[in-house]
Amino acid sequence: MGKYCFNLEYSGSFYKLIFLCGSKYVGSNKSDKRNVLRKHLLEKSPLYRPIILEDNFIFSKKTTFLAYGDIYMRNLYDVEFLVSLLSDAILIFHESISTGAEAGLFLGEYSNKHKTCLIIPNKEAVEEDKLGAFLRLSFFKGENSVKQITYYPSIQNNITSVNLRNLHTSFVNNSVGEVLSKKILNFIGNKKKSLSGQGFSLYCSKDKRQLTARISSEKILLCVAAMMSKDFLAEKLFNKKLTMQEAINIIKEEMGKLIIWTYEERYYYKFATVPEVHFENKFGTIEKVIGMSLYLFSAAEFIEIRKDEGYEENSEVVIKRKKDNGKYYFTTYSELVKQVEEDKNWNE
Repeated sequence: MGKYCFNLEYSGSFYKLIFLCGSKYVGSNKSDKRNVLRKHLLEKSPLYRPIILEDNFIFSKKTTFLAYGDIYMRNLYDVEFLVSLLSDAILIFHESISTGAEAGLFLGEYSNKHKTCLIIPNKEAVEEDKLGAFLRLSFFKGENSVKQITYYPSIQNNITSVNLRNLHTSFVNNSVGEVLSKKILNFIGNKKKSLSGQGFSLYCSKDKRQLTARISSEKILLCVAAMMSKDFLAEKLFNKKLTMQEAINIIKEEMGKLIIWTYEERYYYKFATVPEVHFENKFGTIEKVIGMSLYLFSAAEFIEIRKDEGYEENSEVVIKRKKDNGKYYFTTYSELVKQVEEDKNWNE
């Protein structure tokens, strides 16, 4: 392969991974609020990629769904928190104790506050204030208050017994109204993104033997997406029988090479010997972040991760890239990686 580095100067509009959260989800129910909102977002922009975890992944290996264990994830807490970090927007239908806990989990991380929005039913319709005192005092006071949007649901009164009933909410006519749609789309926005600035920094030891890359989870996902647009990774990763761990290690190894060449280009320095690349991430190992990035690309339909016939014994899958109008989806990210001259020697 030629030499490539990450393009820290490029800024672009990429796909928006929109994490849709809520209480009990029924995938087969077209009136489920998350299903209705997903359909609505897909119709509004080709760049919107709404993600519902329950539709794609599970902890058991004995299903057609992808298994979290294959990407080093062991519990739902870690899964949902990592997905929140990797997402561009988080929309939570907050109507229960469980969604309140979910909101508290995500909002406990400062970087999630600006991209999290709670969609809450009108309190007169459901006969109570769903936000609650704890969330209100913790995250919805002051200048940096978290975004909340009120919607006016259709109500189904489910009576279980004389003393117990449950109000089930849905969108009126199973559609997102114009006013609500405008508020949600304005929240998602279309802010450009890049690898430069906070969340991407490289440090070299004095003896030049170790190179440390401190990269945020969100920017690791951008790096992986950009690399997947290039042939040097495609020829090793796609259309081959691999375990997810093997796929993750291939990406990590190639990413390490780009980190070295990015450092050389950025600081006009040529390493005499190849340094050891050490990845630092505040919220998890590089392997977990790469693995979850691959799963989100699958949920966004950028790639297909198909289980091999002998998957339950060998854990092997085949990863294939998908196209949109004749171009791979990852082409959108291709400018984040650029080729460099191989014969440069900044030390001379």
